[in-house]
Amino acid sequence: MIFWTLLMSLALGAEPCSATLPPVQGSTVSVAWITPVREGVLRGGAWLEVVPTAHLREWLGDHPDADVGRTLQLLGMRRRDTPPSRLYKITVFEAPVEALCRPIRGAASLSVGGLPVCDGARRGSSCGYTADKADDSRGLDVFRVRWRDAAARGFCVLPLDRFLAEGRR
Repeated sequence: MIFWTLLMSLALGAEPCSATLPPVQGSTVSVAWITPVREGVLRGGAWLEVVPTAHLREWLGDHPDADVGRTLQLLGMRRRDTPPSRLYKITVFEAPVEALCRPIRGAASLSVGGLPVCDGARRGSSCGYTADKADDSRGLDVFRVRWRDAAARGFCVLPLDRFLAEGRR
């Protein structure tokens, strides 16, 4: 399976997945789930696709003019960088590291960067990171976590534009 995925990637001119992803430090990690305001979770066992909050903040520091459209583009959620007509929110969790997995399709190993591999990437990449829709470059690391595991320690919900404005201060 990996052979054919790599072969197809090369044939189509796409870069293959990075062979390594950094390990997650500590016993918990702050992660961010970004969705349209009206989207929610129906079941506690539902899977969320999240990015490390620190990586998002670091990217915002390097891109002080980034708005909601550009941020969604980085996350592989939108092709254009123009502001979307829908409102978006960010939900920040302090998730236990053992509840995280890396969404990597066709992985040769059961673990990458100290985390188990799981299937089901949605944000334009199946390599354990988002694909920036601006230029199809590597975006942010991405994890999957069940709602009940992420929400067990509480969470904070903000409008995405407010989070971005606070990140620039």
